[in-house]
Amino acid sequence: MSFPSVTVIIPCRNEGLKIKQTADLLLRTEAGSRDEIEIIVVNDGSEDRCCSFLEWKVPPYRKLRLLTTEGIGAARARNLGAGRAKGDILVFCDGHISVQKGWLDTLLEAFSHQEVDAVSPGVGPYDPARTAGYGQTWDEKLEIRWLKRPSDIEPVPLAPGACLAIKKDVFQHVGGFDRGFNSWGYEDVELSLKLW
Repeated sequence: MSFPSVTVIIPCRNEGLKIKQTADLLLRTEAGSRDEIEIIVVNDGSEDRCCSFLEWKVPPYRKLRLLTTEGIGAARARNLGAGRAKGDILVFCDGHISVQKGWLDTLLEAFSHQEVDAVSPGVGPYDPARTAGYGQTWDEKLEIRWLKRPSDIEPVPLAPGACLAIKKDVFQHVGGFDRGFNSWGYEDVELSLKLW
């Protein structure tokens, strides 16, 4: 199966060692092994030098492109990465995630369904006692609730931004993440509403 061109965008702020761990995991998967996959890290005003390893420009980190901002917030940092992206599919990943081999191929396979414009995988916590969630919804108090594992690809009210793939043209059509979000959090909720 041939896949479209992809840009993985990782916004981060004061992630400590987690951003390097995330980068190392990504580089050990298809995200790091294929030339047609671009990886952009947007360091949003970190004060902990969490992205200093990217300044070395040594293998294997030459594959990662570093953009630096002065603290513009997650929504704008994600938009900045998207604006510089060359890929037809944008994959937004938090700076503190873990992925397995095949993760990106699995996400991209979902786009073989014509009606799919965006997709998010199951998201599991670092705490093994908690279960993974498969998309989110709101309860009667408008609090966010995780959904149970579906039997197949299915629509969800809210696609979590921890790991979210979206067609670039769709992202641009809905205006990206709302630039009014200056803090970190809830930009994925707003984007999901616009996608609906």
